[in-house]
Parts: sequence; C-alpha cells; structure tokens
Amino acid sequence: MGYLPMAHRENWNAIHAEKRALYASYKGELLSVGEDDALAAKDNGSGDAAALQEAKDLLQEVHNDVERTRQDVNFFRKPETRKSLLSLLFIYARLNPGIRYVQGMHQVAAVVFWVMSAEPETAEADAFWVFSELMVEIK
Repeated sequence: MGYLPMAHRENWNAIHAEKRALYASYKGELLSVGEDDALAAKDNGSGDAAALQEAKDLLQEVHNDVERTRQDVNFFRKPETRKSLLSLLFIYARLNPGIRYVQGMHQVAAVVFWVMSAEPETAEADAFWVFSELMVEIK
C-alpha cells in the first residue's frame, strides 16, 4: 500500500519515527483529553463556533460507531481500544474533509488496529497511517 517503501527497508525505522511523531502532532492539534479521560475536539484557533460545533458533532458520530464495534470481542470492549479507534478515526476525518467520516469506517479501522496492536505503544499511530493508505486504495 505504500506505507513503508519496500525498496528502502533500511529506512523503515526512521519512517516509523517520523510518521508516529506526525500523528502525535495531529492528535495534539485536534483532540484534548479531559479530566475524566474523555476525548474532546479542540478549537482550531479560528474562534469559529460553527467549526468547533461541527468537530464536536463529528466526534460524537464516530464515538457512537466505535462504541458498537465488535462488542463480541473482549479487545474491542477495552476503553483504551475504543479511545484509540475514536482518536484515529476522528483525526482521519478532520484531515480529510472531502471524505470525512462514513459509517462503516470503524469496522475497517478496527481490523487494522487489531493487527497493529502487537506493539501497543505504537499501535494507534501505525494503525492511523495504514488505515489512511487503505482509504486511498478504496476510494
């Protein structure tokens, strides 16, 4: 899919580090964590109340789908799993306003996140990038 270039395996560690840092930057710009550990959409600095409300509505829409994701599997019932799925899907939608969020993306992201969860500390960022590449292939 192009996430890691096969011809340049020697650069994979550097590419991973760069993409993980970029994802962390996006997350810091677009989401905040409240005292109750809940995620909240951040104002983009424009002071545009309508844009902030749109972001909050999007976050709620994604949250609703994530809460229904594969509840038959213990992994997806874990709060940290749901929080990661919510984060990566919300960030993807905010960065891709032409595509936004479409119901069902949570099911695709769930599979990607499950696969990437072998390394829990980097799973969210890595799943975001793989999911993003997959969405390019799908559309």
